[in-house]
Amino acid sequence: MSLNDKLIARGKIVCGKYDFCGKGRTVNLIDIDIEVRRKADGNYTASFMGGVWNTNHTDIITGGQCQDALREFHEDFREGGKYAVVMDLWDRCHLNDMHAGTPEQEACVREHLDKYDYKKACEVLKEHGLYVVQVNGKPYEYGHGWLTWPIAKKDLDAILILCEQRFDLAV
Repeated sequence: MSLNDKLIARGKIVCGKYDFCGKGRTVNLIDIDIEVRRKADGNYTASFMGGVWNTNHTDIITGGQCQDALREFHEDFREGGKYAVVMDLWDRCHLNDMHAGTPEQEACVREHLDKYDYKKACEVLKEHGLYVVQVNGKPYEYGHGWLTWPIAKKDLDAILILCEQRFDLAV
C-alpha cells in the first residue's frame, strides 16, 4: 500500500474490554483499525490492525496482525462469534495489494507447504508448472513483485460500512 494512495475511509471497531492477561479483570480494551485506499489504477486496498491495550490504555500488549491471537484468546473472534465477519474480512482483504503470487500460485503453495518458505514455495510451483504464469498478458515469476487481488464488491461494501458507522460493536 503506497502512501500516495488516496484515503477513502478510516474506521475503528471498539470491541470492548476483556481479561486478555488472565488475571480475572476485564481491563484490556481491544480495538481494530481499518483503512481503505484507492490506488492510481482504480483498485481498492484495505488494511486492518488490531490492538489489545494495557489497563491504562497507554501501550498495547499485542497488536498489528494479531487476528490469530484474538481467535485463540476468545470465542467472540472465532467463527460464529460477534466479530467473525470482521475477522473474515481481515483475512480476505488485508493488504490485498501485496501478494507474491496469483491466487492459483498461492493456493498451490498453501496446499503443499505446512510452513511458508520462499525457496520451497518456488520449488513447489516449478514442480506444478506454476512458477511463471501470465499476468495481464505478461510472464510473471512468483515473488518478483507485488500483485493486487481485487476486493470483492460485497467485501468492499461491508468494510466501508464498518468504517462509516464508527460504532462500538461491544455495546
